Amino acid sequence: MSTELADAFRSLGREVNPKERFGDRPPIFFWTNFLPEDEGLFDSITNPSLVISLMQFFVDHPLALDAKQMDRFSQSPKFRLALPCLDGAHLLRLRWPTLQHFFCLHGVPGSALCDLQTLEQSHNEASGAEAARPNELVVLGSIHPQCQIDCLWSQIPARVRKAGAAMVEMLLAYPWMPFDQALDIAIGAEGIIPGHWPLAAILFQAVMAEVNRRRRMSMVRVMQGIPTAVYGAEAWKEACAGTIRYAGQVPYDQVATTMERGRVCLAWGPTQFTHSFSERILLSMAAGCATVADDRLLVRQHFAMDDSNTHCAAIFDASKPESARQAVSDLLNDRDRAGAMALRGRRAVEQSHLWRHRAEQLLNVADEALGVADPVAAAAV
Repeated sequence: MSTELADAFRSLGREVNPKERFGDRPPIFFWTNFLPEDEGLFDSITNPSLVISLMQFFVDHPLALDAKQMDRFSQSPKFRLALPCLDGAHLLRLRWPTLQHFFCLHGVPGSALCDLQTLEQSHNEASGAEAARPNELVVLGSIHPQCQIDCLWSQIPARVRKAGAAMVEMLLAYPWMPFDQALDIAIGAEGIIPGHWPLAAILFQAVMAEVNRRRRMSMVRVMQGIPTAVYGAEAWKEACAGTIRYAGQVPYDQVATTMERGRVCLAWGPTQFTHSFSERILLSMAAGCATVADDRLLVRQHFAMDDSNTHCAAIFDASKPESARQAVSDLLNDRDRAGAMALRGRRAVEQSHLWRHRAEQLLNVADEALGVADPVAAAAV
């Protein structure tokens, strides 16, 4: 993802990773998720006398942030935190009152776009190993092995585990319920004040890992009878039997080409968010799959408006795995509809959801932090 963003910055005329680390133009120090623990690096980029803009693109929930790093960076007026997902954003200023953050959707590179000329044909040809899209259904995502989840639960204070288990059941039953709402209800009911950040952070890890595994496993298992290729960590193997085949792990830069081998993609959203989507749905549509996604506000806003003839994705209720199977079956049984949906999705990504569409926003915010009027006057480092 960092490489893809760097390419998008270059397309806007920015110099990326110049030989001179800090040249004669005010640079932007940009990173995704976390920086390595390097005191020399921290001291150099947070030096008040240094004219530099700092920007972090964080693709997880606020409770997964490195609190120690954020304590330091949030104090800098030159720092901006970019969030592609909206859920839980209100927590940030409560924890770090001086933090300046903003919303920037996920994107994908232009290289993820499938060949438009052969897209329709790929959905109309007969199934089989020699077909352009040999997999009827493609599923790609991560789950924790149960042993790792058990380890996470062991780190939770015994008094809180009952409430954590209640949170899991609530989030599975009500997919639109955010983690922090479930936290308030379950923890508060046990007489524990829920606003303690470290407690919320460790609960977040265990609860969401459990919800993610159970929800995704149920969605895959219900596809029995549909030829399904599942890509991800080996933890998936126990769910793969019959018509459900474990297809191995895929490097990030090969996800788009892997999806391109599927007619339909179950492009579920990130479990730790209830309203936002990740790049998975964008990669699915870019690859020309007929895309099936769980019902989320931002998915509806961008890809599934009221008119079904303009949908870029079919949506389902994440609390009912059978609704995901029905959505997949409907598309596999109607190739014309699947092909038309795939074409709309591919065009939507090309028109509005490439990294080059996001790069200008990211750079403009970074420039603003330094008061740079001309958006070409700063270097991306």
